[in-house]
Parts: sequence; structure tokens; C-alpha cells
Amino acid sequence: MILFCNCSWSDVISDGVKEGVLDSLKASGANFVGVDDFCRLAADGDERIAEWVSASRLTVVACYRRTVEGLFSRAGFKLPQNARVLNMRQMTAEEIIAELGDVSGPPSADFASLNRCCAPVADVRVDRQGDWVPWFPVIDYGRCVDCKQCLNFCLFGVFTLGADGKVKVEKPANCKTNCPACARVCPEAAIIFPKYADSPINGDDVDEEALANADKSKALADLMDGDVHEIIRNRSKQKKRFAARSDGDGAGFSDKQKAAKLSELQEKLGIPQDVIDSLTADTDGGEKKCPNSAFCDNDCDEKGK
Repeated sequence: MILFCNCSWSDVISDGVKEGVLDSLKASGANFVGVDDFCRLAADGDERIAEWVSASRLTVVACYRRTVEGLFSRAGFKLPQNARVLNMRQMTAEEIIAELGDVSGPPSADFASLNRCCAPVADVRVDRQGDWVPWFPVIDYGRCVDCKQCLNFCLFGVFTLGADGKVKVEKPANCKTNCPACARVCPEAAIIFPKYADSPINGDDVDEEALANADKSKALADLMDGDVHEIIRNRSKQKKRFAARSDGDGAGFSDKQKAAKLSELQEKLGIPQDVIDSLTADTDGGEKKCPNSAFCDNDCDEKGK
């Protein structure tokens, strides 16, 4: 079976590559499934995924293998070990077509054998479906060490703890589009954002040597004067999420220092301005409730102060 993902909500894959592969698949007369965005289907737990993983041989034309494995896991399935993943972010259309086989005319016996189980060509919908931009974190459980930093860090209730005590992505739609902050604080590079531009957050292989030399926790702690989580959670009576942290005698950072720290935090974590704006927004005339209050270390109250 061949599954083609058009990644319709992102431009990280060249239109030329996507169109070249899709046109060749259509022209071949081969049976395949084309979807607008596999991230969306994985977030929704689309029932067709169960059929796809049951195919005797599965080829996924999408992006990085680590990303595809994470998306199948998110949907509750394991990508078969013998499944092929052809990465349109790194391969040309010609290279992918060559890997698939002869798709320039009627499908060859080998090419047809890959597609015995899959849906007819008519099952191709690669235009954007729905209104939600499917941007959310995917966990690489092969790298995750259960430190729960992502759970403690996220302010939007994206993560929760499963029955097995492991962190899982519970509410992908709560994630803020284009914000990769939780991935940047993960010490093991275990969080992937499929539509992110840079490695390894995009699902590319992790450079273990570079990771070992980057002490993210210390760098961020130094940046935020010792406690990243406290600075992010802290809000003043004026409902400013990134308010100054005060010591016992009431001394705190000046407005200029706060602005500088917030600016540096945005740069280090790649937080878009609209996410910062949403953190300071009011809700029904009162302060927002911290979505992670049930999982925190009792170092803040329910309002995130």
C-alpha cells in the first residue's frame, strides 16, 4: 500500500516535489491513498489508519521517518518495521518515483504488488480539509526519558499523563501554531513538530554529539535567572503572564529588564508574538486557570501565579 501525504497546511515540502510525485502516481493508474495532511488524520485518530498498518507492505510518502513513526504512535498504532518512508523534504520527485518503481505508464507487476490492499485512485483528497492548522507536538518515545519537562512547561494543556504514567499529547488542538517551545526545552530532543523547519525538531535524526554539548536546562535557567517555569507561570495582578519575580522584600526586575528577558525568551524558544499575546489575554473578566495545575509540583496556585 502507498500512502501519500500532501502536507497541505505547510510549505516545508516543495510544491514541485509534491506535485511531481502525485501526478506520477495518478498517471500510473496505481492504487494509492492521497491525504491532505497526515498530521490531521493522526490527531483525529482516523479509522483508516488501522487498515493502512495492516497492509502486508506499506510505503509512506511524506517526511522524516521519525516523524511518521511518532504520528502513527499518536494515532495509537505502531509503524510496521518493514514499512518504507520516502522523505519529500530531502528527496526529489524523481528519486521518490524511482524508489516506487515504474509509474510513468501502467503499473508494473512489482509496483502493483505494493498496492493490492489499498483504496482506488479515486480516494485522493489532497486539498486542505477543515479549518484547523494541524500543528502539535509528536513524542518520540524511543528518546523520551519521562522527565515530564514538556508537561510542566506547556501552558495550554496540550500534554497529560496516561494511565501508564507516560506523558502523551492529549489535546493537540490546544497547541499554538508555529510555537516549538516545548521541543526546545526537551533535554533529549524527544519532541517533534512535523511542520517545523529546523533539525532535529522537524523529525530529522538527532546529532547526539551536538545534543550532549548543549545543556539546554542550564542555558535557559541562566537566561531566566534560575527558574524558567516560575518566570513563565508568574503573572501580576495586571494579568501579565511574564511579570517580574519578586523576592521577600518586594524587589523585582524593572520593566526594561522584564522586556529584555521576555524578548530573549522568545528568541531562545522560538515563541511567536501571538502566543505571547495570548498568554496575557483575559478570560471572561478574570485570569486564566493554568491547564497543568493537576500535574504541577505544587509550586504555583491554580491561576498560575
